[in-house]
Amino acid sequence: MIDDQLAARTGQLRRDATLEARVNKGTVFMPTMSDQRRKRIQAKQRKFKNILKRTAKAAKRDRNKAST
Repeated sequence: MIDDQLAARTGQLRRDATLEARVNKGTVFMPTMSDQRRKRIQAKQRKFKNILKRTAKAAKRDRNKAST
């Protein structure tokens, strides 16, 4: 039973390595991300960063206000 699982896992790793080699060589077509999708993802990331900055600034203001 364990040998079967190990063989299956080894086979999967071998297939993954083969696919990765073919991708790196350029013989496998990997779908590209559309510009709209890329822009949408980047906008979400930018919004997330801005929220982090905003909350950090608010916390800093509160800390400074408490110390005075």
